[in-house]
Amino acid sequence: MSVLRKKYGLDRIYEGKLSAREQEVVDLVRHFIIHHLPDACKQQSGGRGAVYEQARLAVPTTGYCYLGAQAVWMLLGGLGSGYIPAIIPRPKGRPDVDTHWFVIRTSDGLIIDPTSDQFQGETIPYDRASDGIGRMSSHLRGDLKVSVTGKFTPDYKTSVLLDAIKNHTQGA
Repeated sequence: MSVLRKKYGLDRIYEGKLSAREQEVVDLVRHFIIHHLPDACKQQSGGRGAVYEQARLAVPTTGYCYLGAQAVWMLLGGLGSGYIPAIIPRPKGRPDVDTHWFVIRTSDGLIIDPTSDQFQGETIPYDRASDGIGRMSSHLRGDLKVSVTGKFTPDYKTSVLLDAIKNHTQGA
């Protein structure tokens, strides 16, 4: 049994049908990543960004798993919401393979992965995932300072994306 499953008492982590609210959040985040990604959220063209740039011609969500997972997690309620960010670590000795971020519903282990399409049909090794809270940007970890509102605040890129989504949905 994986550490993640053991920690949260999950019989399994699995792909399945999302609730209407979960699907709405995933669709909204994907829409913004694909069609309305603010410039401040875009990756630099050097390094891994160059690799992603080419891959995005086929799959626009490529390389945005961390941003997408963070945004979905925050829109679903963040800490204490019944969801956790999860990470599939980079395999040892494989610098050509990146980590992958997604969200898990802790009540039953359902996987919520807004950027799974970047794998283009390859099997995603979700069974290797671990709890990502301690690995996410410092603003999301449980050992961090809390804002004056008593809530954790997302990092800059996620904040920009969430603000764009909020402004769009309020104006609609």
